[in-house]
Parts: sequence; structure tokens; C-alpha cells
Amino acid sequence: MMLYFFLLILYAVIPPIALFLTLKMIYHDKYRYGIHLHYMFKYLFTFSFLPLLFIPNLKLGLIPQNKYSLMFLVLTFVLSVLGIKRAIKFKNLFFYFSGVFAAFMEEILYRSIIFSLAFVIWNNQWVALVVSSFLFGTWHLKNYYWSGKKNIIIQFFYTALFYGPVFGLMRIFTGDIYLAILFHYITDAACALASDWMRGWLVFGGRGKNYDDRYIK
Repeated sequence: MMLYFFLLILYAVIPPIALFLTLKMIYHDKYRYGIHLHYMFKYLFTFSFLPLLFIPNLKLGLIPQNKYSLMFLVLTFVLSVLGIKRAIKFKNLFFYFSGVFAAFMEEILYRSIIFSLAFVIWNNQWVALVVSSFLFGTWHLKNYYWSGKKNIIIQFFYTALFYGPVFGLMRIFTGDIYLAILFHYITDAACALASDWMRGWLVFGGRGKNYDDRYIK
């Protein structure tokens, strides 16, 4: 049991701290290689489930449970490709791809790894939902240098109290993470592909167009 607690703490603490520091490099320090470090860590966290495959009792939800789950996965990829043209039109391709990647990475991290670890520890799917949802909210505190002080608090509450539980319920009722990935993608894509007046602070980090992709090129 101590192993599962250790892993839960590790996954709850290391990923948000690492990305908090890389976002600081990008938006505060203007470090030219910050974006490369940012995505290097994102890829590492995405594939960090691989060692967990050898740990007993963990049901990561990575195996599609039925044909609908496969359909959700295929639909996510199809929509992702279809959205590229609109993202190019809005000159927002980087933000769009960030959202696509986040749909997979964050669902693997929170609805797969952390949910599964919490379920094994407490043997209760509702406790696992609460734990994974709360930590999903704390994950978004990493966006401090991107969102600003006021918006980061708002982001914490709506991700912890709304999106976290909604995606967690999808994990519970489907038995895997693919419906959650689809809806996570739709949420992020709606922010990236909507017209300027609709996108608001989610696209530009609460700082307006002056804080767009020029800091990450």
C-alpha cells in the first residue's frame, strides 16, 4: 500500500511543479528553450504510465472496454485533424495543438493514473473521483504565469468542481478514458477555435493578444 501512496504523491506533485517552472521560463523569464523543456516534460508525463503496467491491481482504463470506446478514440483523432484548417485560419495552431495534446496527457495523468492509484488505496471509485478531481484542479495552478492571479483561482475551481468530476464520471461509467478524452478535446478545441470575442482569457491567458505565441517561437 505504501507504494501506491508514494506513487500518488509523486504524480500529484512532480508534473504540476515541473510545468509551472517551464511556464515561468516561457512567460516570465522569456527563456528561448523553455517551450522545448515544457513539451519534453509533457511527453515524459504522458508516457509515464508504462512502468505502471507492471504494478498489480492497477486498472488504468487504457484498454477500450467496448466498440464505443474505440469509436470515441477514432472520433477524437478525426476531429483533431478537421480542426487544423480553422486553427490555421485564426493563426492559433500552437494553442490548438496544445489543447489536443492536453486532452490525451491530462486524461492519462488524472483519469488513468491518479484515479487508478486512488481507487486501489481507498477501494472506492467515488473517493477516487474526488481525489482525482481535486488534484486536477491543483494541476491548473501551474498556469499562474500564463493566466494571472485572478484567473488562476477561477480556473482551479471550475476544473476541480466541474470538469474533474464530469470527466471522472465518464471514466467510472465507461470503464476507460476515451469518452473523457473526446470531451476534453471538445472543451479545449472550443476555446482554441472559437471566434476572438468568444475565446476570451482562456486563449490569451487573460492578458490579451500581446501574450500570444510570439513568446514560444
